[in-house]
Amino acid sequence: MAAAERGGAEFRILGPLLVLVDGEELPVPGEKLQALLGRLLLAPGHPVSAERLIDDLWGEEAPATARQSLHAHVTRLRRLLDADPAGGSMLASDPRGYVLQVDADRIDAARFRQLLAGARSERQAGHSAAAREQYASALALWRGSVLEGVRLDAADGDRAELEGLRFAALEERIDLDLELGAGGELISELEQLVRKEPYRERLWAQLMLARYACGRQADSLAAYQDARAALAEVGLEPGARLRELETRILNQDPKLATEPLPAARARPRLAARRPVAALLAFVAAVIVAGIVVAVRDDPPSAARPAAPAVLPNSLVELDPATNRVVSVTRVGEGPDSIAATKDAIWVANSGDRTVSKLDLATRQVRVVGGVPVAHELASSLSGDVWLTSFEAPVVTLIASRGEPADDAFSSSPPQVRLPGSAEGLAVGGGYLWVTSPSDSGGDDTVSWIDLRTRRLVGSAQVGLLPLFAAFGYGSAWVSNYKGDSVSVVRPGSERAETIPLVGGPLGIAVGEGAVWVVAFWSRELVRIDPETRRVLRRIPVGAGPNAVAVGGGAVWVTNRDDRSLTRIDPATNRVVRTIPLAAPPYGVRFAHGRLWVTVQRCGSPAVAC
Repeated sequence: MAAAERGGAEFRILGPLLVLVDGEELPVPGEKLQALLGRLLLAPGHPVSAERLIDDLWGEEAPATARQSLHAHVTRLRRLLDADPAGGSMLASDPRGYVLQVDADRIDAARFRQLLAGARSERQAGHSAAAREQYASALALWRGSVLEGVRLDAADGDRAELEGLRFAALEERIDLDLELGAGGELISELEQLVRKEPYRERLWAQLMLARYACGRQADSLAAYQDARAALAEVGLEPGARLRELETRILNQDPKLATEPLPAARARPRLAARRPVAALLAFVAAVIVAGIVVAVRDDPPSAARPAAPAVLPNSLVELDPATNRVVSVTRVGEGPDSIAATKDAIWVANSGDRTVSKLDLATRQVRVVGGVPVAHELASSLSGDVWLTSFEAPVVTLIASRGEPADDAFSSSPPQVRLPGSAEGLAVGGGYLWVTSPSDSGGDDTVSWIDLRTRRLVGSAQVGLLPLFAAFGYGSAWVSNYKGDSVSVVRPGSERAETIPLVGGPLGIAVGEGAVWVVAFWSRELVRIDPETRRVLRRIPVGAGPNAVAVGGGAVWVTNRDDRSLTRIDPATNRVVRTIPLAAPPYGVRFAHGRLWVTVQRCGSPAVAC
């Protein structure tokens, strides 16, 4: 009997696909029919094109008869869902595709969104108990992963969005439980969650707070070390908020037992008129909390030494606490990419084909030469430093455990040969990731090299002209300059996901819960959610933006053409400071608690001034 004959059907996709009519399950026979219904339920009331459905049902293995087969599956699904197809169908045709016309309250995913919105509204109004109840009701709808067991080749982004909302709701519910003093009841749940999701810093922070609230200070600090070890596996360090939480636990801050996590509470606003003393106290408190406030003033110039002059072809060191230049070190010609090891900063100088190593203890610079072109640098946790040479189809190990060999390039250092050119570099997941753009002899791919064996493992096709790469949140992220897109590749997969991103994507970095991409032509920094793969914000920056780095509670962008550095607060997505520089900045990296920027000579081949 068709669904409409026995009353309205209910659809559940927050777990295995389930169709209920009058409380009884309506079987959906066959993988393709389940996939078709699942895809339409991910976008109820919206047309889904035939091309998209073919991608979902067959992927790259779509037969020549896929369109006819799709029509046959649509007909079968209509018969299953409708009592009288001639009298109007739940599954309607549209010039743009097919539309599943279902009331939102009959789909568990839609009810979940409604309950989550209600919980957030109650929480904002200060009704903690009511908010807690709605969070619990929303999470109770989940029976597993989205459309568990249903194969949909092209629907990962839509599934990830719902999974991301699920985790957001879970984290917000846990925040409420912590605020309500239920830390002891959360420890077991949180310990299971961090084992399942070891790269979610917020869960680690909640576990630290839950243990601390129960008087388990040592166990709370142990959770921080566990979080640090887990993040190190994918090439990351704990973020600013997690580090601040460790400091406050070490200081036995009594407010931590019931105080909400920083990201969970509203950002404080300054009153229009506030006495000077109170304002200074307020600003000091906010700085201690790790939040950057745009109105904070630097100390009077009479009370501080003059900043060193920024010189062309230099490595510039800035203090993120004051946004001031604290040192300038002359390096080679055309300095660009920056890498860091435990006791040094490394700079690739494309103009004179050298690499400069700045020893942080002695402040002495050592020069390594003989490379065809010094282009991109990347360093591993063990202190190995790798270099690409643009058109040359190799990556070269220029330092092992932080130490370069004497006459490294004349003594045949270890190299890994690639099918095409080698340009962008990133380290993570146990691999060295290398982009190979077509304008330098490559084939627009990203390849990955096993860091342990130093062997090429695989490669994946990405977009047109992949110039920069980063690794984080379990994936490699590649910016495709002429492809106007970002590609996402998981270790072990030879298929890349594609995120459209217009504006000429260049520099890319991960951290503070996001993927950050420079859009050169539109002069923007683009924020991408690493879970949903959606563009969340486009933030205007300076002229000629090139590189981006995350660290010190901020996101930093070098603006080559107007010789400035833009600082963005990731909590608000706002520019909080534009720092002028006397020469065009290029590469940028946060390491050893400092921001490092390379500046080139105006008029050099790499810089159009």
